[in-house]
Amino acid sequence: MSMLYPKFPDMRHSGDKMDEPNKKGSQRITAKLDALPPEITQLYFVLSSFKSPTIGHFKAPGFKLIDELNLINLYVSAYQLENAADSQAVIMCCVSRVGQGMWEVIQIGKLSQGNANDYDPIEKSITECALFG
Repeated sequence: MSMLYPKFPDMRHSGDKMDEPNKKGSQRITAKLDALPPEITQLYFVLSSFKSPTIGHFKAPGFKLIDELNLINLYVSAYQLENAADSQAVIMCCVSRVGQGMWEVIQIGKLSQGNANDYDPIEKSITECALFG
C-alpha cells in the first residue's frame, strides 16, 4: 500500500515491503523533485522504528538513492549503516536544492533519539546537522 501525502502529491511512501523467507524488509520513498514547490529546499531521509525501542532489529540497514530517470538506474548514493543498533533513529541523508533543477545528495548517517511516534528529537538532530542554508 502506498501512502500519498495530500500536501505534497509528488511524494509517496510504500510502507513496509517484507520478504519473510529471507527475513528482509524494505521501504520505498518516491519523490518527484522537479515538482516540489520552490520553498522546499531540503528533504531529509530518516530510518526509525515504529514498534521497537531501537533500530537494532533491522539487519544490515542500508540506504540506496536511485535516479529513476536514468535508464540504467545508477545509484546516486548507497551505503550501509554500522553501529546503529542501540539508536532509535538515524538521519541517513539530505537531498538539498542547489540551483535551478539541480539537487545535491549529502550523506549524513547521524544517530538520533526519537522515532516514528516521537519525531521532536529527530527534528532537533536535523537542526544540529547545520545544513540549513
